[in-house]
Amino acid sequence: MDDSIDGPTGLCHRKAAIVGLTRAMAHQLGFLNIRVNIVLPGAVLTERQRRLWRTLESEAEIMGKQALKQSLLPNDAPRMVLFLASDDSSAITIKVSSSMVTGSEFDPQTKLGDSE
Repeated sequence: MDDSIDGPTGLCHRKAAIVGLTRAMAHQLGFLNIRVNIVLPGAVLTERQRRLWRTLESEAEIMGKQALKQSLLPNDAPRMVLFLASDDSSAITIKVSSSMVTGSEFDPQTKLGDSE
């Protein structure tokens, strides 16, 4: 029997595990001045995606889930990683960078400061 979880549920579980591990490592290694960060870039617009999968409909769906309404290009994620590895980000740790919101993580009707 296959115990793997596929689809959005599996993706959410894997991302939550990576974020949890990042937070735990940052807390455990901070006293050594070791920073731990994570980059979850979301949908990166590659040439292959353009050729094979991207349509006007898929583009509209992706933009609808992103806070910043712009395509993430292949060079964007490495630049983020280089910044987090540089001395310019020496005070940043446990930073989770993700351009895409999925599922119930974001409700555009909820205002900042509202309590549940």
